[in-house]
Order: sequence, then structure tokens, then C-alpha cells
Amino acid sequence: MAALAFDVLLAAGLVYVAWRALGVRDAFTAVVLFIAFGLLMALCWVRLDAPDIALAEAAIGAGLTGALLLDALGHTTGGRLNDAPQDDDPPAAGPGQRTLIAILSVGGGAAVAAGLWFLPTPSPAIQAPYAAALDAHPVSNAVTAVLLDLRAYDTFLEMGVLALAALGALMLRATGPAPRQTLPPARTSRLLPGVAGVLVPFMMLVAVYLYWAGTGRSGGAFPAGAILAAAGVLLFLAGSDRLAARDDGRWRAVLSLGLAAFLIAGGAGALGGAGFLGWPAGWTYVGILILEGALTLAIGGMLLALYTADAQPPREPSQHLTP
Repeated sequence: MAALAFDVLLAAGLVYVAWRALGVRDAFTAVVLFIAFGLLMALCWVRLDAPDIALAEAAIGAGLTGALLLDALGHTTGGRLNDAPQDDDPPAAGPGQRTLIAILSVGGGAAVAAGLWFLPTPSPAIQAPYAAALDAHPVSNAVTAVLLDLRAYDTFLEMGVLALAALGALMLRATGPAPRQTLPPARTSRLLPGVAGVLVPFMMLVAVYLYWAGTGRSGGAFPAGAILAAAGVLLFLAGSDRLAARDDGRWRAVLSLGLAAFLIAGGAGALGGAGFLGWPAGWTYVGILILEGALTLAIGGMLLALYTADAQPPREPSQHLTP
């Protein structure tokens, strides 16, 4: 009964925080509520026995995404994060809009519930081959085995999407107008460099552990890369301008690392007779470990690029002209 009561309270809190995030007028409060929603969602995944998804949600969904939203808010408001609403702020949602949001939310929830209720019975003919493959797989963590072997094409394309997002951020910043606020508010803190000096080494150790543990238990490239990116963001806020993403060879290599690693792994599998993105016999564990290491660096670099892309000064108009 205690577990059931906790789950009911957790679900109710998730709905309440989501509702408040949609209805609040102050953008800073909305971002904070979004971060709280991500943390509650991570706890929900823990309760559903999905710790890998919980790690990714806490690190990326709540952590880095929240930092990106706060950074964007600081730039778009000129440093005014949680002041009283100004005259040019958008009006708060009226009763009609709130009612429409409520109807859409209830309808969406009902559609999800109906989809779960009417899910077809899993076919043993489909489940049995996958269950047998996972039981015999040299990587004991089923999530890693699926993402980097049985469903490697999906992860390959995810790296492409993330690379395009980081590239888009760099392109927008290089051609867009200068932000009203040059530096994030945290760059003016005297305490932050000391905090970064203490926390960053521990964050690096956690990232290495999550990467190494990914083949046998919860962890892997995505949460490890997110921790690496968070360490980079902390160093950047503490004053390390060298971590700012720029249009140069180093950052181009970072953006292409994930896709290049998959292409090399796929080509090696094809040459070894296992097909593209297949692993030759005896090389599955070693290949996945190497690929996960490359993906950890790529994910961390691309997430860091998304955050620090706005540190690149916009180019002069004359630089876009071809002589």
C-alpha cells in the first residue's frame, strides 16, 4: 500500500507540475517547473524499473535541457530572468485557452490510455528470437545490446539528428544578430571557478564509470556523454572560453565523430561478413565498447556545442561574400 500511495502521489505531482508549467506567466518559473518535471519523470522511470532511461532523463531532459532554456531566457530577456512581467511580455492564458489546454491534455491522456489498453498481445514468434539473442549476447545490459547491435540503425540516425542540431546552432549564431546579453549571468560569479575545480574531476569520474558500466548494467554513452557535457558547461561558465563552440576543424571533428564512428563500425562489420552495422564473430563486446567510447565523446561534445554556440561572435557581413 505504501508503494501504491507513493506512485499515486508521484503521478499526481507530475500532472500538477506539467499543468503549472503550461499555465504560469513568468518564463523563469516555467523553466524551473520544466526542470522539476524532468526530475519527477526520471523518478517515474525508476519506479518502472527503467534506470537507463531515468539516467538519460535526469542528465539530458532535466539537466542540460534546463540549462539551455535558462541560457536562452537570459539572452532573450537581457538578463531579466524572474522579474515582474513587463508591458511587452505576452499576456497570460485566458479561461478559454486554459479550457482548451485542459481538453487537449485529457484527450491526449485518454488516447495514450486507449493505446495501452488495446495493445496487441505480444507474439512469441517475434519475442522468442530477440529473447534468445539477448540471452546469448556478450553484452549483458539489454539496453546497450539493443541500441548498438540489434537496433544500431536507429542509434546511428540519432547521432545524425544530434549533429544536425549542433550544426544548426552554430550556423544560426554565426549569421544571427548579437544577443542583448553577451555572457551568461553565471560568468560573473567569483565562486563558480572554485566550485568547478572541485566538481569537474568527480563529474569526469562519474562519466567514465557510466561509460564502462554500460555494457553490464545501467549506464552507457548517453548519460556518460551528458555528464561530460555538464562538466564542460560548468567550466565554460567558470570562464574557459576555449570550450566555446566555433566553426573550426576541432569542432567539425566533434560534430562528425558519432557518425564517423558508426560508419567505421559498419564498414568493419561489412568487411567481416556480418553486414553493415553487424559485428563479426568474437568482436561484438570489444566493438561495442570502442563504439560506446567514441559516442560518449561525440554526445558530450555535441551537447556542449549546443550550449556554447552562442559564445561565437557573429561574422561580419563582408565575410559571407565571395570575391
